[in-house]
Amino acid sequence: MAQEVSLQTGDSVSVMCFSFQNPFSINGPFGTFQLWVDGANVLGRMTMTLLFGLPSTTTLNLEGTSSGTGPIVCTLTGKGYYSQFGSSPIYAELGMTITFASDWSKGELAFSQGVTGVTGGLPVQREACTSS
Repeated sequence: MAQEVSLQTGDSVSVMCFSFQNPFSINGPFGTFQLWVDGANVLGRMTMTLLFGLPSTTTLNLEGTSSGTGPIVCTLTGKGYYSQFGSSPIYAELGMTITFASDWSKGELAFSQGVTGVTGGLPVQREACTSS
């Protein structure tokens, strides 16, 4: 699933890392994502885990746009793979909107399609980026 991320050269890119969780269920979804923001262009990568039944992990490459300054709204499409223990990976495509405070410190993640156990937006918190 390794996919090269492509941004135009010359402008500086803001790299930010975030986590999210479902405050109403220990089963998730929960996960992390990184965003590379170049003006209105946004790229990133998300890893999401669900613990309903057999645990599953979804890994998505994100692409979309941002607008506004307070709040900042990122409209993204994630494309990648959903993996569940004992099964072959399945292609996944998921739309989402993330609304951030004007300083990117926190926000709310809303999926455009139903995600098990999610009835509204999920809280997002900015974190320090670490290399892995």
